[in-house]
Amino acid sequence: MPPREDTKPLVLVVSDKVVRNAIATYLFRAGYAILAAAHGIEASELSRTYPDHIHLLVTDARTPGMSGLDLCKRLMRERPGMRAIIISGGDRDLQEADGIPILCRPFTSTDLIEAVHQLLAPGTGSRGRD
Repeated sequence: MPPREDTKPLVLVVSDKVVRNAIATYLFRAGYAILAAAHGIEASELSRTYPDHIHLLVTDARTPGMSGLDLCKRLMRERPGMRAIIISGGDRDLQEADGIPILCRPFTSTDLIEAVHQLLAPGTGSRGRD
């Protein structure tokens, strides 16, 4: 059964199996409900059919079928108010892409949870900023 929106903030995690499972475990232990997808096309379909609010998308910069940035743009357009964060193994000096925050590897579970808490804090804008 899918998580109920009124119990926990819901996070959609898109990545390869190992990373997806680790991120999902960290966030679940921190009190978040999780939806998971292996790639952008699956995430788009899940988002399209999921009836309740999805608070946050956490995606790899590169996913099969579409880039993480393209996925963020698409889902944020389809779901106004949803926030996003991109996980990248690339340039550590890059802070954001088109206003979407980037969390560079390697990162700790604490880094991830702090980034998610900050993005979902009351008063943040639709992309995590006022």
